Amino acid sequence: MPYTVAQRHGASTGFTLVELMVSISIIAVLLGVLAPALGAARRRAVEIELLSSERESMRLISLYSADNGGAFPLFGTPLTNDAHIQWNGKRIALTYWQQSEYWGLYLASKGYAGAWITKGPRANPSAFDDEYVDPECPGCSVDQRSWFTLSFTVFASPAYFKQGAQQQNKSLHKPQRQDAVVFPSKKGILRWHVRQLHRGQPVSRAWQTVQFADEHGAIVQYSHLRPGAWDDPATGASWWTVNATIDGVKGRDI
Repeated sequence: MPYTVAQRHGASTGFTLVELMVSISIIAVLLGVLAPALGAARRRAVEIELLSSERESMRLISLYSADNGGAFPLFGTPLTNDAHIQWNGKRIALTYWQQSEYWGLYLASKGYAGAWITKGPRANPSAFDDEYVDPECPGCSVDQRSWFTLSFTVFASPAYFKQGAQQQNKSLHKPQRQDAVVFPSKKGILRWHVRQLHRGQPVSRAWQTVQFADEHGAIVQYSHLRPGAWDDPATGASWWTVNATIDGVKGRDI
C-alpha cells in the first residue's frame, strides 16, 4: 500500500516513556559529574577574591611602612595594655592587642585612600563612620575591624613569643619594624580563617589565607604551618600559627 500523507500525520512524534527515562538518567549522571567541579570552582573563585583583597591590604601596610621608616601601622602605647585611635575628632579607646583588628581604621584615620578594603570582599567604605564604632560590641553587624588579622608578632618583642604558656609581660610590648623580619618569605603578617569554605573538616585540615612579609600570598592548611607559641603540641592544635609565631618576627610559619 502506498505511504500517504494522512498516515504520516497520524504517526506519533513525542518521546516514549523509555526514551524520557533514558534522557533523565543521562542528565542526572552529568549533573553528578559536574556538581563537585562546579562547587570547587566556586570555592576557588572566593579564595582568589580573598587573596586579592588581602594582597591589597598588605600593599597598604607596605605603603604606610615606606612612609614611616619601616614601621607597621601600630597605634598602641608601648609597655602598656592600652591603645587608642583618633577618628573624626573622637578618641576611640582600645586594648593593646586590638590593634590586630583595628589597624585598617588607623590607616584610614591617617588618610590612606582605600583603607576600607581591609574589610575584605564584603568591604563597605561607609563602614568607617564613627557612629558605628563600638569596641564593646565587636559582634555588631557593621564595625571597623579589619577583615584580615595583623599578626600579634609585630606588636611585641620576639622574647614574648616563647613556646609554652602565654606571657603577660607588658615590658615586652614593643612595636617591631618590617626590617626585623628574619624570614620574609616564610613569616606571615596578615591572616584570615577560611574554614567556612571547607565545612565539616577538622581543624588540622582547615585553611587560612596568609600574606607573608615579602608580599606573596597563599591559602594554606593549618597542618602545613608551624604551630604558634601558645599552641599545645600534644593536641596538634594550630590556632596561634602566624598570629603568635614562635620567636615572633624572628621566627617562621612555614
